[in-house]
Amino acid sequence: IRKANIQDQGGSEGGAGAGSKRKNEGEMPNARNRKAMKKRREAERKAQEDAAKAAREAQQGSKNGDSTSSNVPEAPPLSLASEVLAKSDAELLAGKFEEKWVENSPFPHSVVEGFLDDSYRRLLKDELMHEEFYQKSNDLYDFSQTKELKQSKEPCLTRLKTMLQGPIRQRIQNISGISLSDNVEMFGAIYNKNCKLICHDDRMPRRRIAYILYLTPDDWSEADGGLLDLFAVDDKNREPSRVEKSILPKNNSFAFFEVSPKSFHQVSEVLSKKARVSISGWFFDSEPEHGNHTSEAKTVSTDETEKEAKNRIEETENSTVTEMVMGADTDTTTTTMQLFSPFTMDEDIKFEDWVGRIYRKKNMLNQVRKMFSDESSIELQDFLRKDIYKELTAALSHYLETNSGALQQTGPLHKQKFKSLALSEILREEKKEEKRSGKLEKKKDKSKVPEILRQFVKFFQSKAFADTVTALTGLDLTGKSQATFRRFCKGDYTLAHDEEPLMQMEGLDVCFCFTPGKSSWKIDWGGSVHYIDGEDELITVEPHSNTLSLVYRAEGGTSKFVKYVNSLAGDWERLDLSCTFAVAEDDDDDNDDDSDNNLDDGGDGDEIE
Repeated sequence: IRKANIQDQGGSEGGAGAGSKRKNEGEMPNARNRKAMKKRREAERKAQEDAAKAAREAQQGSKNGDSTSSNVPEAPPLSLASEVLAKSDAELLAGKFEEKWVENSPFPHSVVEGFLDDSYRRLLKDELMHEEFYQKSNDLYDFSQTKELKQSKEPCLTRLKTMLQGPIRQRIQNISGISLSDNVEMFGAIYNKNCKLICHDDRMPRRRIAYILYLTPDDWSEADGGLLDLFAVDDKNREPSRVEKSILPKNNSFAFFEVSPKSFHQVSEVLSKKARVSISGWFFDSEPEHGNHTSEAKTVSTDETEKEAKNRIEETENSTVTEMVMGADTDTTTTTMQLFSPFTMDEDIKFEDWVGRIYRKKNMLNQVRKMFSDESSIELQDFLRKDIYKELTAALSHYLETNSGALQQTGPLHKQKFKSLALSEILREEKKEEKRSGKLEKKKDKSKVPEILRQFVKFFQSKAFADTVTALTGLDLTGKSQATFRRFCKGDYTLAHDEEPLMQMEGLDVCFCFTPGKSSWKIDWGGSVHYIDGEDELITVEPHSNTLSLVYRAEGGTSKFVKYVNSLAGDWERLDLSCTFAVAEDDDDDNDDDSDNNLDDGGDGDEIE
């Protein structure tokens, strides 16, 4: 990413950058092109894989699930393995399957405790921990996973495969009444601290039953996180509404459930340093024509490959994202003109009342515009005047603390989770003076929205702000989408959507970020915005206080998401005001000169390098 990391008189409040060489002078950091960005991501992925391997080796030191030892276990004696494997399937499958199935809520599922013979379970885990695990991370999940274990030659893993294809499959068929083929997939997974899997339904062609065999420490508790959460589904829109049931990943338990349009579930974030180890996969339908699994709607599965994840197709009917942009009653064939509205014209709004003085210098403007032209994206730190930003964040924090109902939960949970502040309430004008008993009295605004917050939202949607962005980018902006005021706390996220209307057309994404507090937001907390094209990550925008990010997108092919905010964020919150600006076809650059009219042209601005 190329960033304009510019500080006015001494450095950014976000803590980045080298400060200034002289009064009112900013300094640009070295720009990194996309090739360098890709190399950095590869290095990060390699580091994640090394960390996963180290965690796995630490986990290997104990056969009873203790994750504190760092010694790699010796292979079990052949005599012991042979003795255990000589047992019958009935002896190895120690758990009792319950007959309850259809009546289990929120969708058919079952859990078998004490599933495997204890000696066999320990040998099985030893073999699993010697397999190679690969770090997997995208918008939906973070965890480590093996390759398909059906190809493993290890005796205990091979025996589990044959039991899954034989007696286990038969028992599940008897309970569920679903005819299953002997094609069974199985993968190993490790969820370390802060790993998670966000709400999804597991649907892929012919999948009928999902299963998980837990090989966790014996003392795993709810406080450790990593629960299998099952979601209730709203009957009207068929979307997940809330967690109805949570299943503890108890050591040597076996959970399985029917894969269906209602089978929304997640693995909650792991909160401890213990490793949540499991073997999981799917049983497949013996009848390819089964209706539930030939749907066009596909969502990423617990152990789906990254390629499958990036090719996943989201259902577009009942889309909250579409409703948020176009309105609930709008047809999805809405034209570009209906997605965007004109900028508001208000002569009282002046950009110099809001924007930091450094961004009103022509020579700094030229630097910013060149950088944006090279990379199609830029982050402008200390964008607002410091006094204005301080007053704005204080007013916003106080307003949210004293008006708990101002923020509304946004979903659906298999696409996004955060709280939003209704702009209609912010922009609601104060009541005019009313005449009562012959006297003029001013009626108080019950919304208690701070005036500076109201004026900032007006500025963000104004022609004056659009002219400022045009001056910074050189783009001819013709309209704006509906703006969204969002708050992200721990547990919040958005997922990438191939069908999001605004992402299918050319546009400039504009986002102003608040991170209230004395310290800066930490990268490992999550909350960053990621732009992707298929499997390639293009741009990452990290949250920084008082920062305006501008990202230009060509038509189609690009998706974006806000990374899951994990528990490390504590009580911190990340807020932003964002929208998309429509961009006119680039006939010429005549608009560039017009956009400079309101800029300072004197002083020491000309000295900026």
